[in-house]
Amino acid sequence: MKRFIVLTMMILLAALCVVTCLAADGTFYSVTLDSISDEYKTGGEFYVKVSLCDITAPNGFTGVGIEIEYDPAYLTVLEADDGGVVEAAIPEAWKDGGRTEIVVTSEDGKQTGRIVLTYASPETESGSKDAALKTDDLYVIVKFRSLRSGKTAVKVNGSNSGNFCTGYEENGEKVSFTGKGSEMEFTFSENASAEESGAEVAEEKSYAPYYIIAAAAVAVAAAVLIISKFAKKK
Repeated sequence: MKRFIVLTMMILLAALCVVTCLAADGTFYSVTLDSISDEYKTGGEFYVKVSLCDITAPNGFTGVGIEIEYDPAYLTVLEADDGGVVEAAIPEAWKDGGRTEIVVTSEDGKQTGRIVLTYASPETESGSKDAALKTDDLYVIVKFRSLRSGKTAVKVNGSNSGNFCTGYEENGEKVSFTGKGSEMEFTFSENASAEESGAEVAEEKSYAPYYIIAAAAVAVAAAVLIISKFAKKK
């Protein structure tokens, strides 16, 4: 009986650990979008600020990669030769590091709806750790033009979707960190002052509650199975 109780408690404790891990945020940065324009008229220009923030990686980042997605049927990127970036704030220590700003186009030169931005600290004998980014001081401003009336979005997906941040562990090992993306919805109309025109941050979708419920269900099922087997032995 004692062995049975101990085994059941171990399973429930393990399940509790899983649920706790799933409930935790588990991310080390966020990429946020903000509109810094006042009018959203069809055919008009506007600006989107893309910021890297909420950095919690213990040793900071030595490399950043961000992919911005948009619908080329509704939007076009201006200053495309510069990746659409009209202003950028990157760490002073990264000025001599890697920097790429590209508006992705098809073979016939048409925009495909993706902007790829990468920034990195310069590689040094110490592995660029001395120039790690630890504060929220990296952002870019991208210039767009609306092509038609209606509703569309500009978004940055979370990590594992072309977006990544790299850094170093305490033991010197280079690692990648997970992060959050964001989405901003825009509504354009012929009349810039129309009530329906504007920009707003889309609601973030979270699937954590479903994972927590699933983990709890597995724990209960395991406990029931053990109890039933123990009952049969009795």
